[in-house]
Amino acid sequence: MPVEDPRGKPNPPTYAAAGPYPPIRVQELNPAYARMLKMDADSARSEVTSSMQYIYQSWVLSLQNEALSEMLRGIAIVEMRHLDILGRLIAQLGGNPGYAVLQQGRPVSWSGSMVSYAQQPDRMLEGNILLEQHAVDTYTQQIAHIKDPYVVDVLKRILLDEQLHLEMFRSSLQQLRGQNAG
Repeated sequence: MPVEDPRGKPNPPTYAAAGPYPPIRVQELNPAYARMLKMDADSARSEVTSSMQYIYQSWVLSLQNEALSEMLRGIAIVEMRHLDILGRLIAQLGGNPGYAVLQQGRPVSWSGSMVSYAQQPDRMLEGNILLEQHAVDTYTQQIAHIKDPYVVDVLKRILLDEQLHLEMFRSSLQQLRGQNAG
């Protein structure tokens, strides 16, 4: 049950972890860090893929599961915020925030073919759990590797959101499976 604000209106669910995001800044130019963050922003398992996949899923589910559709839309908006933050960091680090990453020395542009177009809610959630787990693992590794304290602070804050999303997707899948079993 949603908590009500003092004016009697229910507070909308939140899809971001509590607390503010740190300032978006870097200590100095670092193209190597920019390349690392580009993988987070623009690869097949990235913030742009997550954003587009979750918003697609919200459209598909809008008539059959309004609550799950709304959650996916809310999480997609948070992922878009992450994409914006990463793009700004990439530019400040001296990289090009365009929608392409280098793989085996060649640019690979982001495309809609990187999105899972699963139609079944359980398959959607299983795929989303894999995306979020990849994000959690990647951000954790980058936090340990990157020495720029400003970038690390931002990644730690993004990581909190990704951990929340992972838990939300796991909980939703468990609930969905419970409904289907009964």
